Amino acid sequence: MSEAVFDNAIFNSTVEKKTMSGNGFSTDKSTEYIAKAHFQNANFYSETTFENTTFKDLADFSGATFHRPQTFLKTDLQGTTILSRARFKENLLFTYAKIEGNAIFRHTLFDKGLDLALANITGKLSFFKTEINTFPSQHLKEKTAYDNAVEQQSVIPYENQRETFRIIKDTLYSQNNRIEGLRFRRLELKAFEGELQQEKWSNPDKFINCLNGLSNKHGQDWIRSAWITLALILSFYCLLFVGIDWPYHWDWSGEANEKALTHFIRHLAQFALPTHKITFMEQYNPTPAFYIIDFLARIFIGYGIYQTVAAFRKFGKN
Repeated sequence: MSEAVFDNAIFNSTVEKKTMSGNGFSTDKSTEYIAKAHFQNANFYSETTFENTTFKDLADFSGATFHRPQTFLKTDLQGTTILSRARFKENLLFTYAKIEGNAIFRHTLFDKGLDLALANITGKLSFFKTEINTFPSQHLKEKTAYDNAVEQQSVIPYENQRETFRIIKDTLYSQNNRIEGLRFRRLELKAFEGELQQEKWSNPDKFINCLNGLSNKHGQDWIRSAWITLALILSFYCLLFVGIDWPYHWDWSGEANEKALTHFIRHLAQFALPTHKITFMEQYNPTPAFYIIDFLARIFIGYGIYQTVAAFRKFGKN
């Protein structure tokens, strides 16, 4: 027989090793598929064991649906592995697996997570329109708990989640697919944010990563950073009036209102530029509070402008 074909099969439960039937499927340890193995459009309703299994040729899971967590533990994928249009309703892990051939993830849907962090990847990965997002995970610093999680419990720790998104990001960048690569860069930083959840706010990495996420979604949303910058400019500018003698007031005279508005807008335009002169409102007798507010405003507004520019040119970064 040149092929093992399980197209449109339904695997309801795991049965005895070396047994294949419509009710379940499990491979024996050290099982080898010398020829092509087809699982196209198959439904796996239980976690199927591929531990120490070797696929020497094609392993085709295209269109398959995995309803339970799936761990390819120490699985050797020597040929092409196709996971296109497959759907994983729970976590998929390649724990200590070897990916020696091509692994194709195209239009693959992950309802939960993917773990490539522990895979030995000497072959080629291909990602296109892979649907995945950040997902709830765990902090596992103790070695025994970590090993049990990734080998037996199909749990993906935050550090593995971040590393997986890094691998996908670098793969896409190496293929000059910068647009999708940027999305996975953001997912990598979001996973890093989850990894830092248990850290104290005194940790500079946690503070900076959180600030970048809030200000421009890690370089992905220039509109958000532009609105935040505008809000900072207006807020700090209004605070400046605490420390000066502002001679203009609104009244029923149209001429007086026009004069007040003209001076207000003129100084606002100067203030919006972080490099404005420190004496730009000196004629209004500024107090020490004025200079403190002005100094802080330069820092925050400058940061907002930088984040806006960084996000705006996200497709042009080297």
